This record gives sequence, C-alpha cells and structure tokens, in this order.
Amino acid sequence: MAKNFIHYLWFNRLVTALGCYFLFSIILYSRTGIDICIPCLWKTLFGWTCPGCGISTATMRILEFNFAGAYQANGFVFVVLPGLMYYGIQDFRKFSGKKSDSPNA
Repeated sequence: MAKNFIHYLWFNRLVTALGCYFLFSIILYSRTGIDICIPCLWKTLFGWTCPGCGISTATMRILEFNFAGAYQANGFVFVVLPGLMYYGIQDFRKFSGKKSDSPNA
C-alpha cells in the first residue's frame, strides 16, 4: 500500500509538488508569519477579489481549528477541501486499480 502510494505521488509529481509547497507555505506563515504564498494572480492583475481569494487563510484557520475564522476568510473552503480530498481518493483508487490490473505490477 505504501509503495503504491509513493508511486502514485511520483506519477503525479507536479500536483504533489504544488500541494507540498502550498501546505508548507501555510504552515510556515501560521507558525512564523513569513509569507511565501503565491499572490492571487487575478487580484494582482485586475484588483478584484476572486472566489478563491482567502482559501490559504481559511486553510490556515482550519489547521488552527478556528472554523469560524475559516468561514469568515472564505466559506468556499468547506466545499473545496472536501472536494479535493474526494477527488484525490478516487484518483488514487483508479490509479491503484490500473496498477494492480497490469501484469508487471
């Protein structure tokens, strides 16, 4: 199982790298105040907030178990994070099924 998971992460290395960077930057900011998060491109170019603005802040609040603060930062996080987890689990199941169906597995 662990070997299959590591192979899955390697197969999806770009998404894994972006996810690790996002998680690392959120933890770094919440612990030290150092902000290395990529700024919102939409807000930078056009000056308007997009529906995703505040997702990083909301995720930080969830990691601190401050659910009210997370909802205040961006309530959409309660749809996005479960959706991403569901997609990740389903994609891993498909990947594991394909891997076990192959004769060289």
